[in-house]
Amino acid sequence: MKESLCRKEDIGAMMWGQGAGTVMSAGGGITVEVVSPGRDSGDELYRYFTGAEILVDGARSRGKAVILSDSQAWIGLPYELKQGVVLVVSCSEADVVCDYDGEPLPVVCIVPPQRLINGVKELLKGAPYNECGDHICGMEGVYLTNLYDRLLLERLERKYNDILQIHDQTQNNWNETFHIMLFRAMGTNYNKEPFDRLSRRAPHVTICREKGSLQSVEALLLGAAGLLEHAYPDDYVRGLQKEYDFLSRKYSITAMRPGLWKMTGVNPLNSPVIRIAQIASLLASNDFIFDSVRKCRNIDDIRTIFSVTASEYWDTHIVPGRLTGNVEARKIGDTMVDLLAINLVAPVMFAYGNLNREPELKDRAIDILGSIRPEKNMYIKAWAERGVEADSAYASQALLQLTNEYCRRGRCCHCPVGHRRLKPLMEPHDVPDAFM
Repeated sequence: MKESLCRKEDIGAMMWGQGAGTVMSAGGGITVEVVSPGRDSGDELYRYFTGAEILVDGARSRGKAVILSDSQAWIGLPYELKQGVVLVVSCSEADVVCDYDGEPLPVVCIVPPQRLINGVKELLKGAPYNECGDHICGMEGVYLTNLYDRLLLERLERKYNDILQIHDQTQNNWNETFHIMLFRAMGTNYNKEPFDRLSRRAPHVTICREKGSLQSVEALLLGAAGLLEHAYPDDYVRGLQKEYDFLSRKYSITAMRPGLWKMTGVNPLNSPVIRIAQIASLLASNDFIFDSVRKCRNIDDIRTIFSVTASEYWDTHIVPGRLTGNVEARKIGDTMVDLLAINLVAPVMFAYGNLNREPELKDRAIDILGSIRPEKNMYIKAWAERGVEADSAYASQALLQLTNEYCRRGRCCHCPVGHRRLKPLMEPHDVPDAFM
């Protein structure tokens, strides 16, 4: 078993969570009854439960229950974590532990049964191969829905925290926050970071001042991206270069290094140049996009906003100044709009609703995900090969959360599916035998 992935205290935390009603000895003749194990804090480094309720020789106590690999680990806990602890649960010996006032705390010992340890080892072995897919396929509808709900909310909460950081960086400006998130989403995983940099060099407030001219917005974005410096000079490109030269001095913009952009392996129609031209068209043709996005109720509303076409010049160009052999409008396609709905609209809508206490917006974000086609990527394909088919982005986002946060990281002891599979190995009638 990999110690860093499922440690003694992780297994102990699973058992503690199942220990309601258990009566244990804490040494010195002290009896501890678990009224409620409390709520798992979710802290991966230090395992503890908040709101744990116990009876110590009949006296009720409520606070933190800390799960440790052994009693000596108490010494290394942060001061803040030690505050409010009512019980120490050791997964080895149960030595004396004292609080900061020198008063002894009750210490109980959990010994994980070998069948549970073996079960964890089997889960860890199968995690890279999605072996839990067989179990998920056998789950009844209500349990599967509950699983997806939990995983999707976890994913949206994680994205909420990411968006909140950007929101703080923009001095709580939602228009600027959405501006940055739009660029990151258009960059997908290939060019997310350079698109993020570009959004900050050409911020929302600057774009708003120039949005009366599509060519000015194009020049501002392509120039700031460093993608006009070595372009082939035709009349249109020379016009962009001239306009950017003026705007860069007006707004004190320094162009990015062209080498920051990943071009290899990217479909030419998804290249940074085309995506930036599409963003320019979107920003130049819409006032207050974020306000419009907040009003979206379904994928059709989202398509109305984002299904824009780059300026006519790009019908015959993919690289500035170089003609292509065909004529094709460079429109943001349905697949990309779906991705924007998944990775931009729903997360930002959820974050705004969460921060501003508008539950209707949070619910709408989830409903939108339920109406969109699932992503097609290697992870969703791997689950399908195990029989777990995602029928919407609601399901595929839940499966991505399961893959990225649990399976790939070997966090079987933290995983809701792992807990469900391991629960028969620690049934309530077996738990008292494991407590010493």
